[in-house]
Parts: sequence; structure tokens; C-alpha cells
Amino acid sequence: VFKLSDSPLDVPTMLTAEQAISLFEAKPQEEVFETSERFDAIYQNVKQCLFHGTVADKNEKERINAMAKIKLIKQSKCIDSDYIEDLMRVVESDGLSGFELRYINQLTARDYHSLPKEIDQSYINRVISTVNSVDDGDEVLILAEELLEK
Repeated sequence: VFKLSDSPLDVPTMLTAEQAISLFEAKPQEEVFETSERFDAIYQNVKQCLFHGTVADKNEKERINAMAKIKLIKQSKCIDSDYIEDLMRVVESDGLSGFELRYINQLTARDYHSLPKEIDQSYINRVISTVNSVDDGDEVLILAEELLEK
């Protein structure tokens, strides 16, 4: 999960993995800078919102559409209801990538049965476990970077 914020009062923005990884790119000769006085307040805000579905993000429309599609799939009863409930929880907690959300949104009724093959239960279980461990305060690796404009 990748989030970005400019202020401790802002709602963090969701980034795709591709967008976020490119921000961490650095050259060995780049100088190291101390973080600003605002960094910790911004970091704490982003950390609080890391896995909460109330975060306004670039994928919000895709998430809403994916939830609607999953509800249609649930009504069709062509996929195990426990799988569907778990998938809904993962979508609500921002646990799917933009690619996975687009996959769900592009599914047609005749292809619903392929969903568990593309987004399998073990993956969903890992996401749920990660969300639970962050919510429960277990140790989780969080990489944070203050991006300064040059």
C-alpha cells in the first residue's frame, strides 16, 4: 500500500506501486537530507490512514466500481460466498492494486468464475493478515520518505 501526503491535515493520496517505487529511486551519490519539522506529523497521519477505506485516493472510483461488481458476482452465486466476503473486505481496506481493481471492473458475467484464479484466496488471506496486524499494532515494515522539491 502506497500513500502520499503534503500535510498532516490532508487526506493521503493512494499511489499505484509503479508510481510509488519510482519515487524511491535514487543515485548512490545523492546527498542525504534531514527530515523537516513537519515530517513526523505527516508520517503519523499517513500511518493512521494506511489501511482505512475512508482515504480519498486516485483509485476511489475504481474501488467503488469494483465493490459494485463484486456485489453483482455475489448475487450470481457462482463463486464461494466466503471468498467474496474476504475480497470485499480487502477492497474496502485498500488492499488491491490498481491492476487488480481494473481486472475486477472488466470482468463479464461469463468470466466471473475466473476471479479466484486471478486473485487467489491465499493472496487475499495475506492482505487481510497484514491489515489486521497493522490495526492490532503488530510489527510491520513501513518505509517513509520525505520528498523535497529541488
